[in-house]
Amino acid sequence: MPAVNSAKRNKLQVARITRQLYDRRNFGYICVDRSWNVQQVSDNLGEFGFSSIAIGDDVTDEIDFLVGAEIGASLDLPLVTSPNGVPVRVVLMPVDSGMTIVVMDAYEEFHQQFQLQQKANENQLLLETQQKLMADLEKARAQLEIQNTKLQEAARLQTSFLSGVSHEFRSPLTSIMGYTDLMIKAGDKLPEATAGDYLHAVQRSGRHLLSLIENLLDHGKFESGEILLNPKPVDLRQVFDDVSSLVNPLARTKNVAFL
Repeated sequence: MPAVNSAKRNKLQVARITRQLYDRRNFGYICVDRSWNVQQVSDNLGEFGFSSIAIGDDVTDEIDFLVGAEIGASLDLPLVTSPNGVPVRVVLMPVDSGMTIVVMDAYEEFHQQFQLQQKANENQLLLETQQKLMADLEKARAQLEIQNTKLQEAARLQTSFLSGVSHEFRSPLTSIMGYTDLMIKAGDKLPEATAGDYLHAVQRSGRHLLSLIENLLDHGKFESGEILLNPKPVDLRQVFDDVSSLVNPLARTKNVAFL
């Protein structure tokens, strides 16, 4: 008689649970005793992926996520996977005879979680892409700064080079113009020997000017790696005479003695 009353109370509690969940969604249930042995199952339990559970089975052998659960303790598992891979929600409700395990479809929750996870993955991918772009941008900025520094240095060297070249060109041109002016001013009164010296000086200055032009052309070859060096002996006295012929006219115009 007590067993009959207990079964009756169990059915009443299941009915109450059924009424509470009826308006929410389709569900199935498993009634177990205090040893987790199956006492009763709903006809539609297979729809939720628990088709292998039968009366008399130890439910923990069939549902691994129940291992360690306590009889008499309520438990709500919002999203788990059934043995057959169906996403379900499992609610454990204690009753007098043991426990009622309510199983509900959780496809909507699974779909929402999947979408959230997919969105999180997309956001993570977007973040990684943004970080990579920022890193590439920072690398490009650093390279641009290096190139800018090199361009500034190249501009400085070019300015210095042009300044030096203009100074080097000025000396032979000044010499040529100086000796030419002396010859023009002296006219027929200029001794032939002196005129010859002046002409030689003009010739040396012209040659020096030509060598400067050739060196300027070689500078472009030097930058492209095409320059060839041809070392040869140098007559120091000739170098001194060339320097003297370049400087003397300018020194005379400034009344400076050049020895």
